[in-house]
Amino acid sequence: MPTIHLPDALLPVTQLLTAMFDKIQALPDARKVELIVHQEFKKIEQQTMEVCVQRKAEQAADKDVREVRCPHCEKGWAVRLEPLAPRYAETVRGRVDFVRPVYRCDQPDCRRERCLLDEELGLEPKEHYTPLMQSKLAWAGTSGSSFERASRDLEHQNELQVSAAQIRRVTEKSGRRALALQDREVKKRGAPASLEAPIPVAEQPETVVLEMDGTCVMGRDGGGHEVKCATVFGLDARASSGSPGKERPLLLRRCYCATSLGMRAFGSMVWALASWWGVRAARRVVVVGDGGEWIWNYSRDRLRFTLPDGSVAAPVEILDFYHAAENLGKARKEIFADPESAPARAWFDQWRHRLRQGEVEAVIEELDKRIKMAKDQTRRDALRVRRNYFAEHRERMHYPDFEAQGLPIGSGAIEGTCKNLVKGRMDGVGMRWDVEEGIELMIALRVRMFNERWEDLWAEDQAQAA
Repeated sequence: MPTIHLPDALLPVTQLLTAMFDKIQALPDARKVELIVHQEFKKIEQQTMEVCVQRKAEQAADKDVREVRCPHCEKGWAVRLEPLAPRYAETVRGRVDFVRPVYRCDQPDCRRERCLLDEELGLEPKEHYTPLMQSKLAWAGTSGSSFERASRDLEHQNELQVSAAQIRRVTEKSGRRALALQDREVKKRGAPASLEAPIPVAEQPETVVLEMDGTCVMGRDGGGHEVKCATVFGLDARASSGSPGKERPLLLRRCYCATSLGMRAFGSMVWALASWWGVRAARRVVVVGDGGEWIWNYSRDRLRFTLPDGSVAAPVEILDFYHAAENLGKARKEIFADPESAPARAWFDQWRHRLRQGEVEAVIEELDKRIKMAKDQTRRDALRVRRNYFAEHRERMHYPDFEAQGLPIGSGAIEGTCKNLVKGRMDGVGMRWDVEEGIELMIALRVRMFNERWEDLWAEDQAQAA
């Protein structure tokens, strides 16, 4: 067997490895093998990390570079201030201490310091957590039910002891990074494009579906603040899913966006996301909503396109069937003195079924008849509100036709988005969020996580842009 010559710097690591095997060999049985291997490898990993970082620091000092260009001012040069300045980094393998050269700009109006090794390691000024460590802390703070829970989970699952306050600090810092990246993406993806020269898209499905809704987050000011959410996904009829007899077009992966900054900011996000899905190149665009006027206003203002031949391409608008049925249930309460009686339930079941079959005109006629039969003006007015609801959305209730085309008639996707993306993290007992910044920071991180774009936050080019 050939002899392996290890660098002298790795001798402490090999000594730890040898000591681990000695401990295992001395065991009377195998019960503690797993525990000892786990504990000793933690020491080995930490020692290896320390050796590697310190070796890089020694190489930086050995170069004996006297000055470097100052990145903060155009004319200055950073002169070596201290050849062996102490520093430490908190890595996923523990704390590492090292020394490295530090430079300071020679310009009187700048005088900023620079350390090349810190930049290579991704260590920011006054920040000891490495980028990988920050990513894990921010992930825990974003995915956990609270920062306190995130601290406990990190200690149990990753054996990283980090306080809830530090996790919150790093999470908020990462949220600012996510907001900056989100803003750049919205501007890039939402840039104007023509049918002749559309912007490049990542997906090109036959059908693009947009579902929108709003939910509420409590602010520190004591008020509830609406968060508008959207999910966009593609349907491709060239493939199908579902059980035999219930096949439907294949659903391509979902993407999400959300904000509490109002309709203008939200509209830009939705348009950018829809553009990324190729909304202008799709054969069909579908909007599913619960009846909120702002949803249909957006559909009318942003998703109707004039084609080169002068015709207008309009989206297919679908009113969520379950909200329509809910409105029918409200009508039942105005028609029957006891809404839970057998006649009331039979009436509701009958007209819900007919509504499901697309007989919205018959539903409107039934409500017209009930309005005339009502003896109380208050009941007549309430029934008229329900009747007008169906009349206003009649073109959005052709449910059999929609299903025949493989289109969704329910807004379950966006209901789940509001619940899981927003409520699941931001609606805990006693939770109150900073209105100016806190809500948006967490939402930006949650959206990044749900869109499976988390690693983009820590890409090298993004770190340089942040």
